Amino acid sequence: MVFSYIGYQKVEILAGKPVINISLRPVATQLEEIVVVGYGSSSRKLLTSSISTIKAEELAEYPISNIDQALQGKSTGVQVVSNSGTPGGGISVRVRGISSINAGSNPLYVVDGIPIITGNYGQIGFSGQTINAISDINPNDIESISVLKDASATTIYGSRASNGVILITTKKGVAEKTKINFSSYYGVQQVGKKLDMLNAREFMDYKNEASIAAGGLPVYSQEEIDNNTIDTDWLNEVLGTAPIANYELSASGGSKATKFYVSGNYFTQTGTLIGTAYERLSGRANLDFKVNERINMGTNIGISYSINDRKEGDQSLNSPLANAIAMPAIYPVYNEDGTYNDDGPFANPVSIGNLHTNTGYAFRNISSIYADIKLMQGLTFHTKWGADYYNLREHTYDPPTTRQGGKYNGLGIESSANVINVVSNNIVKYFTEINNKHRLNALVGYSFESYQHRSSYLRGQDFPNENFQYIASAATITEGSTSALDRGLNSFFGEVKYDINYKYLFTLSGRYDGSSKFGENNRYGFFPAASAAWRISEENFFNLDVVNDFKLRASYGLTGNDGIPDFAYMNLYSSGANYQFNPGIYPSQLPNPDLKWESTAQFDIGFDLSMLGSRILLTFDYYNKQTKDLLLYRPVPPSSGFGSYISNIGEMKNNGIELLLAAKILESDFKWGLTTNFSLNRNEVTKLYNDQPIDQIGRGENSVRVGYPIGIFYNYESLGVDPSTGDIVFKDVDGDGVITENDRTIIGDPNPDFIGALTNNFSYKGFMLSVELQYTYGNDIFNGTRRYIESMKGQDNQLRAITEVRDRFLYLPICPIIFSRNKCSILKTNPLNLFRQIKPFKRKQTSTRHLPDATMPCNYQGFMAATQYWPPSCHQITPTQQVPFLNIMTLA
Repeated sequence: MVFSYIGYQKVEILAGKPVINISLRPVATQLEEIVVVGYGSSSRKLLTSSISTIKAEELAEYPISNIDQALQGKSTGVQVVSNSGTPGGGISVRVRGISSINAGSNPLYVVDGIPIITGNYGQIGFSGQTINAISDINPNDIESISVLKDASATTIYGSRASNGVILITTKKGVAEKTKINFSSYYGVQQVGKKLDMLNAREFMDYKNEASIAAGGLPVYSQEEIDNNTIDTDWLNEVLGTAPIANYELSASGGSKATKFYVSGNYFTQTGTLIGTAYERLSGRANLDFKVNERINMGTNIGISYSINDRKEGDQSLNSPLANAIAMPAIYPVYNEDGTYNDDGPFANPVSIGNLHTNTGYAFRNISSIYADIKLMQGLTFHTKWGADYYNLREHTYDPPTTRQGGKYNGLGIESSANVINVVSNNIVKYFTEINNKHRLNALVGYSFESYQHRSSYLRGQDFPNENFQYIASAATITEGSTSALDRGLNSFFGEVKYDINYKYLFTLSGRYDGSSKFGENNRYGFFPAASAAWRISEENFFNLDVVNDFKLRASYGLTGNDGIPDFAYMNLYSSGANYQFNPGIYPSQLPNPDLKWESTAQFDIGFDLSMLGSRILLTFDYYNKQTKDLLLYRPVPPSSGFGSYISNIGEMKNNGIELLLAAKILESDFKWGLTTNFSLNRNEVTKLYNDQPIDQIGRGENSVRVGYPIGIFYNYESLGVDPSTGDIVFKDVDGDGVITENDRTIIGDPNPDFIGALTNNFSYKGFMLSVELQYTYGNDIFNGTRRYIESMKGQDNQLRAITEVRDRFLYLPICPIIFSRNKCSILKTNPLNLFRQIKPFKRKQTSTRHLPDATMPCNYQGFMAATQYWPPSCHQITPTQQVPFLNIMTLA
């Protein structure tokens, strides 16, 4: 006979005795972990869906500044990419690939049951230097993060769940003696590897050789070269060692009737790029009250204030970094009188870094109150009201002494954004157990959200002097605007969970959403899902002692994506003064009352395996996502007065596998735990309007085409250089003997073949060491900077490491006119502008490894002194010959 119970070791004894005494020993396993799911929680062993979790202990091991960084490398199927690398800057998170072209691919974030405001609300973007609203939440307050990935887990959030859902639960107090905790770390960051540019003498030699090869005279005399004393390392001038620090004070405790958690945090990070920094001051108070045996109440309050100093991005002519890369070393930073030197062909990057102001001030309050009321045995009512308020004010100023500000006698911009999202969730939950064998969990609920966004923008010029930087001092207001937006979401949802003996598990869920963002003919949508799991290890025929738990699971369901512009379905009018400078109103958008959600049907199958006393855990998932009704712009006849209107047309699919392995290798005084994850995703666009491709997207000339992954590089393929002319030779794809637009072809894919991470955790009597390695493989990249610093023309400085520059003498006998501005037509007159296109030697397939994030805190009787070393997240190693990136290395 075999006796078993969930969470306990099996006991097998011989049958036939009249009295049998048994004792089951509990087994502490990760399967007993409580996982936060949509509108509730569940033990991991009873999950029928695909959910990854990150616990507070894992977050504490690394110095992270925002929630998005906490997801990096910690969850299968999740790709985290920094958009700019600046402190507090934007980060893109993708869960199981990209599922949309125009409706956005960011997941839904939910904090303590409240969907929160995310994205960039800044109006002074400056070439991708965005402000990330999610960065204002203190990661030290997080108890756990659940990443909901398959349809069974996400469909409870309906029309916003196609890109995944990230549930964040903040810390709460427990009924025990008050505990006070203080923690801090201090570190420094520096660029681990900079671009190796030509110094002053090398630049002058290179310019002379180029001029002579083109049939001209030397640009610099030998005397000028020998007597030159200026040799500015511009990258050293704008990139430096930068401090990072975090200070956290928290207290928690309480009694059976009242529990509390309060915290205060100060985080500061100076960027390695001159003039960039991020500061955040935050506080939290989570309180729970037991009113009586039937009623529990509580509140969660999180407040933060941040200051983000930014500089313009590398796509801007006013970027410190872009100008530092391009500026030749022959120009000094300062004039002899101490003023900034502006004699160079580009803007002085140090002047921009020190004088240009671009600061965002953000205040945020995410708060909620709740009540749980026990109506009768097994029946409870839960209500929660919450709001997320976000206020962002931006100020930018370029004084007349900068190249940008000099054009306008001082340039200033002021903008503000006030956003509030009010949420109400009202849920009835029911639980019953029959004969200690059947268990039923059910919930039904109603929620509504009210969203308001108000913004203003003013731009002015002609300031009296540098001491008057704000817009009120501008003599001329050149631009101004205000906007107001209101939208709402009404939802009904439900879920039923049923299991037999904790062995056969079933879940049904659905949500019915109504949104003001869509046309009157499709304002409501229904999103159902179903899942099942079979814990084979609980069967009597399964007698493998090495296996503690083995569960097969499968799910299928529908989710939606509502991330389109508001009022996209309406007939819109705009105002202007376009006719003889007289004001007027004109139609600017055609209506589409049939506009509806993009919808994704997802199938998932996988297993969870625990072995050897739960020392080894293995999780596997295969998924297939089919997205239809993609929102695309459909062309209309010119006679309508419009070019296009938005409609549900396209289709796309994603499929892939995810693998997670966790092992406790050593379990003694010296402990060693290893976790590794691997994710592979394949994306394909399957339908567009008349299957017509969407080309020339972004600087990399990306394309969306049927039968290929989204965002492929579509351009001219270079075959090398013609030694007789010095021209770049492009492949004649259509064979007509002429290079035209029809000769563009697919030359790369920015989507990685696979991503993953490897984490090792070591501990010995209170000492801990954690080392993490993250990697991506197979993605092609577009390095736009190389088109200038390898161009061998113009006034840009050039890379020393590039063979074409360093060994240019080897090329002159073969191609004496490679530098010629007269004969190399590809560099001079070019109707197709081919030179700006991508060529294979400008595009590399990369295998990128993020060097280990390593932290080593020492715990002794409740006191933690942290000595941490982490060469972090942006350090990249590529096996191909690749132009060195600006890699960040941090030491604390």
